[in-house]
Amino acid sequence: MIDLGFLEQDLKKNDFIYISGTRLIDLFKLDEQEIAHLKSFWFNLEKDNYMADNGTYRFRRYSQFNIDLENNELELLPHAAYEQPTYINPLNGGILRYYLPLEDAFIKNSFINNLLIELANLLGRIDHIKYWNIKLHPYRITCSSDFEGYPTPEGLHRDGVNYITTLLIDRFNIIGGETTITDNQKFPIYKRQLLDSFDMLLANDTKTMHEVSPIKTLHPQQAAWRDVLVIAFSHLQ
Repeated sequence: MIDLGFLEQDLKKNDFIYISGTRLIDLFKLDEQEIAHLKSFWFNLEKDNYMADNGTYRFRRYSQFNIDLENNELELLPHAAYEQPTYINPLNGGILRYYLPLEDAFIKNSFINNLLIELANLLGRIDHIKYWNIKLHPYRITCSSDFEGYPTPEGLHRDGVNYITTLLIDRFNIIGGETTITDNQKFPIYKRQLLDSFDMLLANDTKTMHEVSPIKTLHPQQAAWRDVLVIAFSHLQ
């Protein structure tokens, strides 16, 4: 078992934590083959056709789980549309958005399962909550010489959950993509570019807000992307 308890005090104190990809890979004992396999799922995302800014730069899928920390069992929920209220997402909220579910091999991936279980246990100890809903959003944001990519097109925001995690999977041929975390008064409290695969930020979504700066292509003749897995944790009790 992996124990992420060493992150507990910093998360309580600061309302966010950062852990480097190098350390996360070491903790979960991932080898190069496992890392490459996980990255491959981001080549099978579908274009997001619900972008109110008419952008064609975002690709994604979506699935959700419930977990009971009494037995650490992840329950895959029946696939359904994704919806956010407009007060949370004024750009794309207020409508039902239908995305492809996560691939079966993604859902069964041992690293993904272990990460969800260990993060849920960490948050459960902090909030004294045993039952959680977990929403998974793999995103690919692209850019080219013709357009920038916007990881957070809605700007500074919160997601309307209890905790929000961003796990960098890959970045290729880009500049930009700096994450800013603010307090509820929109005062910046932390800035960082996630540069290495498996760099991870986890924030208390009830006490912070966040945004990510646009990405631009470094070499216009090549494809360019920023791949992340966003994981949203919400109380079920």
